[in-house]
Amino acid sequence: MARTNVQSSTQIQWICAGVILLLILLGFLLVVEPFLVPLAWSGILVLSTWPIFDRLQHRMPSRPGLAAFLMSILVALIFVGAITPILVSLTGEANDAFVSIRTGIADGSFHPPLDQIPRFGPRLQQQWNQSFGDRESILQTVANFQERIIAIATTAAKGVATILVIFFVVIVLSFFLYRDGHRIAAQLKRVAIHVGGQRSEQLLLSVRDTLKGAVYGILLTAFAQGLLAGIGYSVSGVPKPVLLGFTTMIFSLVPFGTPLIYLPAAGYLAANGSVLWGVILAVWGVGVVSMSDNILRPYFVSQSTQMPILLSVIGVIGGLIAFGLLGLFLGPAIVAVVLALWREWLHDM
Repeated sequence: MARTNVQSSTQIQWICAGVILLLILLGFLLVVEPFLVPLAWSGILVLSTWPIFDRLQHRMPSRPGLAAFLMSILVALIFVGAITPILVSLTGEANDAFVSIRTGIADGSFHPPLDQIPRFGPRLQQQWNQSFGDRESILQTVANFQERIIAIATTAAKGVATILVIFFVVIVLSFFLYRDGHRIAAQLKRVAIHVGGQRSEQLLLSVRDTLKGAVYGILLTAFAQGLLAGIGYSVSGVPKPVLLGFTTMIFSLVPFGTPLIYLPAAGYLAANGSVLWGVILAVWGVGVVSMSDNILRPYFVSQSTQMPILLSVIGVIGGLIAFGLLGLFLGPAIVAVVLALWREWLHDM
């Protein structure tokens, strides 16, 4: 009887300890939940730039904190230096475009040559004349459109402020990951081997290689898209093709971001009389620039991880749908882990 009471008391203690542990873990998740996404971004950033930091650390082996600080500042400066000129230039160009359109409408010089478009041109020109036959209605339409753009820009400014806060958190977290990266990696390796044996170490390596491949693939794809778009801008006669090409490269990091650059450029050509070149630029952007993202990105990921291209496509697109922009990196990593488990299981058989 006493033995039964002792066993019952032990079970109750284990249940209470389990409940307390579960509550502690739940509280911990609630506390760190706002930092999970920035932590994931900082981990991807540190992992992809670790070779550069490793060289910097070798130059100052006794001062890892200073090396981590310098590396974090370097990453922040590169990001700010790349984004700021584009935002300033785009803001100025957009304002100049609105001023030019309003001035052209006011003096009667703004007439989109829609009738030059093959087959559909005359009908489009007739529809334009019916909808915007008098100058006052055109000015009112432009004014309303400008108000909408201002409202969108205000919302976008709030989003940019949020992104800057997240970016600051990412940089701070990256400093600690740079400084303590070796120690964290060693601890993860020990835990993985303790939990899953030697095969867990191989899974960690697969995740590392896949994340690095995804980062390098995205960067190389962005460079290729910016180059292809720049060729289109230059050949078609769009002003400032180098700036627009660089802007397209930056926007290609965002899903479906490149059309936000080459389609307005094509519209600019059409509005200034080069309708044929505007159509050619739009077709080049849709058929070459945008399509290259669906081809090059999975190819680069598959080459760096020895993953079949089909699985790379599934990982990239499925990850994007499931996790958003972060899924571009997490999706291929998850597929790589599953593929490694599958190969390990086949090897055991």
